[in-house]
Amino acid sequence: MAVHAICAASFLMLATLPDYNFKNARFRSSAVATGLDHLGISNFNWDPEANTRANGQLLSLLMNASTAFILPPAEYNEDAIRRVLSSQSSAPASPSGRPDIIVIMNEAWWDPTLLPGVGFSDALLSDLESGSRSNLFSPIFGGYTANTEFEFITRLSNANLPVGSIPYAQYVNRPIPTLASDFNALGYETIAIHPYSSHFWNRDKAYPRFGFSRFESTDNASFEGASSGFVKDTVLSRFIADELDKGDTPKFIFAVSMQNHGPYLDGSHRYADKPRINIKPKGRLNPEAVDLLSTYATGVRDAVTGFNQLVRHIRNSGRPTLLVMFGDHLPFLGDDFLVYHQSGFISSQDPTHWTPEDKRKMHTLPVVAWTNGAPALLPQEQFSPIYLGTWIKRSVGLPLNSMDRLLLELQTSHPIVARPGDYTSTESSDDLMQQYRAVQYDILFGENFAYPLLRPDATSASR
Repeated sequence: MAVHAICAASFLMLATLPDYNFKNARFRSSAVATGLDHLGISNFNWDPEANTRANGQLLSLLMNASTAFILPPAEYNEDAIRRVLSSQSSAPASPSGRPDIIVIMNEAWWDPTLLPGVGFSDALLSDLESGSRSNLFSPIFGGYTANTEFEFITRLSNANLPVGSIPYAQYVNRPIPTLASDFNALGYETIAIHPYSSHFWNRDKAYPRFGFSRFESTDNASFEGASSGFVKDTVLSRFIADELDKGDTPKFIFAVSMQNHGPYLDGSHRYADKPRINIKPKGRLNPEAVDLLSTYATGVRDAVTGFNQLVRHIRNSGRPTLLVMFGDHLPFLGDDFLVYHQSGFISSQDPTHWTPEDKRKMHTLPVVAWTNGAPALLPQEQFSPIYLGTWIKRSVGLPLNSMDRLLLELQTSHPIVARPGDYTSTESSDDLMQQYRAVQYDILFGENFAYPLLRPDATSASR
């Protein structure tokens, strides 16, 4: 009987725990998750070893079991994948020009001037030297940086994966076609830069599988200048500038910043060497909220300074370059969405009561672009990060492959690809979306039929 009771309890937990993930990033209601929060149990699903040490093997397994249950789409087979990808006509792989491409995913980068009734002593995004601006739809909030990164680099959507999953840690276990491999095939040197440990979010394993030729991190490179342990954005910009000056080979550089990573409380120590931005007026914010926002806004100012610094370097160098920067998620500014709720940015501190507009705002991130070449205008309709890479290639006149062509068609009907409950859902009956999901399944979990079609630079793939 005891064995039966244990089995029954395990199956019950298996059915209810999978919705439990990092509480700061959870927008959905879960009685089980709330109960675990009250017990002080946290699911460290970004670090399986730490999770096992903290929660034991059984609880860790049950809290993350759903991420292992992924079924193939209907009629998944080699012919179907080849039809989808071969039907997308590709341009010749011999571009007339190959400008440098720099993409910075800036930690928690967002526009705090959107908070109603709150003022700032310094200009923030209005000081950016950008030629074009738009909005991305982030798949996450307050954490899980690597999931936005995953969407941009791979062109695959988190919406097609289980809630709480982290593709870098769970699914990227073989070489896959990505933007990095696309640029490799076009003769670019592909460089990933992250001024932090290479092991963070499993990047040291994921990046080589994406096709990056080099990965520069604090494990193998020198980044001077830190703020509360995090390398400053201006230092990161100088590092990128130095990379641009090395040799004549065109470069695709993808950099992930760290300066404005949380936590933001008690920021007077974090920025002891410089004045923080003052919050005036404060609106309805209490002292804790003001402190959080002052620290965060100071990081936003420094991100703008770093971007402008890089623009000036590129302008002086004269090398044809496209520079893009976007955020990964909105910042975590206090428990129960403290700053957002107190300022009136959202209607409730309980996400189960949010309006569709609340949900949209909590997923909306800025994306900006600057170029010293022909004007590159971002789409003005909000879009998911999966489409940004194709826009980059089109804007500088680089050839598009069959994945790009599929995404161009998909974007016309589904500019935002998101999970139900995150703001908008994707109809499963849509033929084009089914094709996209089949390609994603094949790349991550299937027989890898797409690999030789999308990575002609590689000789073989792991199946």
